[in-house]
Amino acid sequence: MAPSVTRNTTMFTVALGIQKILAFLFFWYVSHKLGPSGLGQYIFALSFTTMFAVFMDIGMGTVLTREVARTPDKAQKLISSALGLKIILGVVVLAIMVAVIVFSDRPLILKQLMLLAGIIMVSDSIQILLASFFRGIQTLRHESVSVLIFQFVEIAVGVIALEITGDVRWAIISVASASVSAFIYFALVAWKKHSIVLKPSFDRSAIKAFSKLLPAFAIATIVVRMYATTDVIILEFLAGSAAVGVYAVPAKVVTALQSLFAGSFAAAMYPAMSSAFEQQKEKLGSLLASSFHYLSLLSFPMAAGLATISAAVIQTIWPEYQAAVLPLILMSLALPFVFLSFPTGSLLNATNRQKKTTLNRIVAAVLSIALNIIFIPLYGVLAAASIFLFTSIILFILDSINVHSELAEVYIWGRSKGIRILLASIAMAGVTWWVQTKGIPVWAAVIVGMATYTLFIAMLRAVTRQELADFIKTIVSKKGIKQPREDTHQL
Repeated sequence: MAPSVTRNTTMFTVALGIQKILAFLFFWYVSHKLGPSGLGQYIFALSFTTMFAVFMDIGMGTVLTREVARTPDKAQKLISSALGLKIILGVVVLAIMVAVIVFSDRPLILKQLMLLAGIIMVSDSIQILLASFFRGIQTLRHESVSVLIFQFVEIAVGVIALEITGDVRWAIISVASASVSAFIYFALVAWKKHSIVLKPSFDRSAIKAFSKLLPAFAIATIVVRMYATTDVIILEFLAGSAAVGVYAVPAKVVTALQSLFAGSFAAAMYPAMSSAFEQQKEKLGSLLASSFHYLSLLSFPMAAGLATISAAVIQTIWPEYQAAVLPLILMSLALPFVFLSFPTGSLLNATNRQKKTTLNRIVAAVLSIALNIIFIPLYGVLAAASIFLFTSIILFILDSINVHSELAEVYIWGRSKGIRILLASIAMAGVTWWVQTKGIPVWAAVIVGMATYTLFIAMLRAVTRQELADFIKTIVSKKGIKQPREDTHQL
């Protein structure tokens, strides 16, 4: 990897890690300040607009990154044309969203929050274009700064305003302020350093390039986003804001772990798999097996440990959210399937089988929506958490079947030493549970559990020093490792 790429990647990884930690702390603050009902209103408003925001993006950012990387001299035309398309889409989407809000039967405060969140939707949508441009020219340092600007502004505005007013509307305003601040930074840097001006146009060649590529990317983008947000939407309509607030706590924990570990891992593995597919297909098997192995080393103990200490975690961190204990147990058990879906999905995408991954997520999304509608009225938050676990398992199975059926030669699960890791995780969970029964604080129980897991991993030889060294060398030797930009205000 070139030094500049290494430096940019490291900078962005560190910045994203800091941002995720600060975002979690801010969520903890908001959850205590607003309580389950207020938190539910806050989360629902963000999720509602996110559902509409996907129709303003439709994968345009991904296409823009690809085209700018190939023809950087046409960056201004591409950005201007993308902005022109976004304005047209934005007018339509905003009109529909406002109509839905006005004519819905939601409480007035919820309608106000949804309208305020529309500011975030517009700002984020344009921000994506600029972030995609910087990715296209392989410059990540500006995105590193932007995510930190976002988080510091959100915390500053949110904490000050909520301490003074306690009004949930200021929680949304803090996100909007952060989004606009990050957008202004991006726009200034693009203008001053690269002479990029945000002016809409409709260049024929640029529009042609977008029209050829957008349909495939749009479907995938819409499906993934809908899959991630519909559970919150359905939960609010069928069970109320307090239920959303309770569900948001375990969802935040799981999402934070996913983003910090599985997402970063996938970002590193994808270019390695893509390179192997083009040059050394025989390495795909070892890459997939190694991915399973190391993600299992992370996810199995996370799931077992978190399920074991869920009651203590909620009692210690969110004592007013006792109803979240069982949902947290259920959603923590989904972690191995969520983590292991990343390498299977990455492999399918890297080998030009994007249609398979999209279809699998359509199936998962349809199942999630249907089951949530059926069972949430009966079981509330428990239903939503159980369905999350179920659809995570289904998605992993579908991706795995595709990998095995179409790329049988690379599907080598046996090398992952999964059984040994599972046994070590079960032993850790047992010891952690026993330690807790003796009245030992949860933080001490976690340390004992980690020590137990490490001991059993060593005893069972689930990983060797050479295996770890070889794998790290593989993933860091590939140029262009990048983290995907995420919506920082989401669960």
